[in-house]
Amino acid sequence: MIKKANRYLIVAVCFASGLMGNVFAETELNGIRGVQIHSDNIVTVWLGRESITDINKLKEPSNYSIISSDDADYRKGVNPVDVNCFMRGSGAGGPKGLPKMDHFMHLHASKPFKTGKTYTVKLAKGLIPDKYPQEIEFSIDKTPNPSFKLNQFGYSNGSGTKLVYLSSFLGDGIPVELSGYKKFCVKRVSDNKIVFNGDINFVTESDIQGKDKLYVLDISPFKENGEFYIWVDGLGRSYTFRNGDKVARDFYRFALKGLYFQRCGIALEQPYAEKWPRPVAPMHSKVYVTKKNIMHPWFAGHGNIIVDAANKNFGDWYVPQGPLPWVGGHYDAGDFDQRLTHTGLAEGLMTLYEVMPEKFRDNEISIPEAGNGIPDILDEVEWSLRQWVMCQDYGQKIRGLDGGIAPGKEACKHPSHGGVSYKDTLQYYMRIATPYSSFAGAALFGQAARVFKSWDPNKADDYLKRAVRAYDYAVKHSDEKWNPILPWMGEEEAYNDSTLSQAWCYAAGQMFSTTGDKKYLEDFLKFKHFITDEDRWGVDEEIFWTMQPWRLVWGVTSTRQNIDPNLKSELTRHLITLADRRLEYIEKQGKDGYKVPSKNTGDWGQPSPMDFRNYGMIAWAYLLTKESKYRDAVALSLDFVLGMNPTEMSWITGAGVVYPMDPLNYNSRYDDEVEPQPGILVFGPMESIHWPWLTPLMFHPDVETLGFFRRFQDCYDDVPMSEYVVDRQHISLIMAGAILMESEK
Repeated sequence: MIKKANRYLIVAVCFASGLMGNVFAETELNGIRGVQIHSDNIVTVWLGRESITDINKLKEPSNYSIISSDDADYRKGVNPVDVNCFMRGSGAGGPKGLPKMDHFMHLHASKPFKTGKTYTVKLAKGLIPDKYPQEIEFSIDKTPNPSFKLNQFGYSNGSGTKLVYLSSFLGDGIPVELSGYKKFCVKRVSDNKIVFNGDINFVTESDIQGKDKLYVLDISPFKENGEFYIWVDGLGRSYTFRNGDKVARDFYRFALKGLYFQRCGIALEQPYAEKWPRPVAPMHSKVYVTKKNIMHPWFAGHGNIIVDAANKNFGDWYVPQGPLPWVGGHYDAGDFDQRLTHTGLAEGLMTLYEVMPEKFRDNEISIPEAGNGIPDILDEVEWSLRQWVMCQDYGQKIRGLDGGIAPGKEACKHPSHGGVSYKDTLQYYMRIATPYSSFAGAALFGQAARVFKSWDPNKADDYLKRAVRAYDYAVKHSDEKWNPILPWMGEEEAYNDSTLSQAWCYAAGQMFSTTGDKKYLEDFLKFKHFITDEDRWGVDEEIFWTMQPWRLVWGVTSTRQNIDPNLKSELTRHLITLADRRLEYIEKQGKDGYKVPSKNTGDWGQPSPMDFRNYGMIAWAYLLTKESKYRDAVALSLDFVLGMNPTEMSWITGAGVVYPMDPLNYNSRYDDEVEPQPGILVFGPMESIHWPWLTPLMFHPDVETLGFFRRFQDCYDDVPMSEYVVDRQHISLIMAGAILMESEK
């Protein structure tokens, strides 16, 4: 953490470099958080998290003075002629249950700022508490203009499409008129030399994502390696961004390392943990397994019952033998459960490795297994698979299930908003094993048997035996109907005849691809109609939330076993049809806004173009065909969440210049480090803006007037926008980085 004595020096260095980055200090991002330029006569002061609510006072021009020692027009100090405001929630813990606030105060000057000159904005006494700095420097040629919406991490030459969007938003003020700006250039940071020129092209009067007058700058032909910024005379410069042949590999490493911080059952130690070490969580390194194969005691939202496994009064949830060790798997999100959907995490990582094994190396990231001779991506796969190994072994040992697999573990309620993982006091129970979860586990172990065969034949053989046992158990119990103890229990384990058949299809395909045994192919053919019958697809191309279409048939579609070429062609055609429909949607989006597969409505991550339900089919289509049109669509989706969006920020902690500081992650929220652990892609803006159980959304101007993708407040209490899930968000980022790095030189 930055020490108080150095706090102001860090701020000065940060802004002198032209990067208005996150400044981490013990003040929790209060006071003057930063400064921006919106044109050559509009400077924006970013006032952070001080819960100031008097908009009229903040908008009084006499409360600001702009002064310069080297510009005669400002030598005596000049008040702005007008002040506009944009306010959004930023961090929990404000007064009366409200979030703290960020205020972006747009100061309009009567005369333009000049390049090569330095200016200072000074605040009137009492506008913010005296304990914070009261002034900040800026210059039009060094301070960035966030009107340039770009990938703040950097653009990879592995993509054939690289776009920067331009729009003006001044809160309750009139946006800067951009129609007169026709040309832009790219300048090299090291010497400020122009290295690329291009046209500024009009897109739409009001884009569908942000409600802005939108323009686009195409830098696709630009291939030089290094650090750069966009420049437009009269508008100034963009954030600095990287461009080149190693950007995607660096992002892949960043995203994969982010997964390490989600590991369950061990202490995160130096040097691997960097700024985020934590001891082992006692309640997370063990699991309670009931004798009966029953639901875990889940009462979230339906009372406050705390189950005690050592208390005989809790009947079937009494566990006389005590807990069993649990070391493996990944935390689901900001909280600590482990779920069936996590099969998609290991599956996605293994699929990447199977498709491009030559791209993955050992010792690429700092994790305990680095240097063991096995690619780091497979080390993380193995850690994920431990969860399913334990579930199968404990099911056999305690419940007498021959091969059945429970889908992880869960407590009787969500952990309270009050502590890191090692302070959690809840007991975690192994979930119920069902044919549905056992088919999913069989598919996972079957794929693992292929992937690990060349690295550890004994481990691969064990995985295959586990897969066969799980598959046989699921088939034997396939007539069992889902029967929850209480109506609201078991959303994770719930299944019906249709969804069970889909899981069967998924498992059979993976088992055939590994073994070549025709009995698995025969089972697969019974259920392939879920893909080949287009009438089943519906409006949304997601069959259901756990088994997306490509999961069902990927094993057979990509198999090296001998099968009827017509079958493989048929399956491929249907998957590509789904992907091409998504590409058509992206092209349509690009005519009315940002060229990405975003849903401009929804909650819990659904609107994000990086949500697997929006971009997953495109990513898997690339892995299947290696066609550049799918790769470029993946790149644009990643660009959007890395800053090429109306919020003018990255949605991934630690990635870019401005990014979330208050994600719903208990370990980050309650540790001693202000900066959150890196690699978290938050859900982002949401539709349900008036949920009564959430911290109220706080905006000025009113949230109803804002474009959908500007409705984001960085506040961990707003669960549908600040949370994430490890199986969708992390695998999306890792897969995007890997796909793009395959095309890098």
